[in-house]
Amino acid sequence: MSQTLLVMRHAKSSWKQGGLTDHQRPLNKRGLGDAVRMARWLFDSDHVPQQIFHSSANRTKMTSKLMNERFEALKTPPVTITEVDDLYLARWQVYVDELSARLSPDAPDTVMVLGHCPGVEDLVEALTDQWVTMPTAAIARLSYNEDSWAGLEKKHRKQFKLEDLWLPKEVLS
Repeated sequence: MSQTLLVMRHAKSSWKQGGLTDHQRPLNKRGLGDAVRMARWLFDSDHVPQQIFHSSANRTKMTSKLMNERFEALKTPPVTITEVDDLYLARWQVYVDELSARLSPDAPDTVMVLGHCPGVEDLVEALTDQWVTMPTAAIARLSYNEDSWAGLEKKHRKQFKLEDLWLPKEVLS
């Protein structure tokens, strides 16, 4: 059996509200729609994560919340959502360290990490040795040909395979 790691960049955020820090920025109208669209795509392609880790930024919280609401409306099993402060604007190694620390060997088979560029792009490259460009709300599906998440911190290049890269403008809603 293999594990699936979904690596997602947050949906499109808004710059309209003055006085907000980068951390506080909400999603814009397109981002709101893209988050729901990508959740539906994951449901339709049978890749709904059982666990989501997201950064503490408002735009990742909103993306995760909207996706989970869509999953619930589609009657999927409950998704565990965990906010991780250290994922805000993190480098790829922080993503690996956090996942390694938080995923027990018997953790769910399909896990999503939801964060920011360039960290998510660098994470995909570090794990697959393939570079991808991830616009907002893009999801990279990586497979990890192991029975559990044990040893994740030791497995980098070429241990994961890039299976798909889904972009919101290319998926059906």
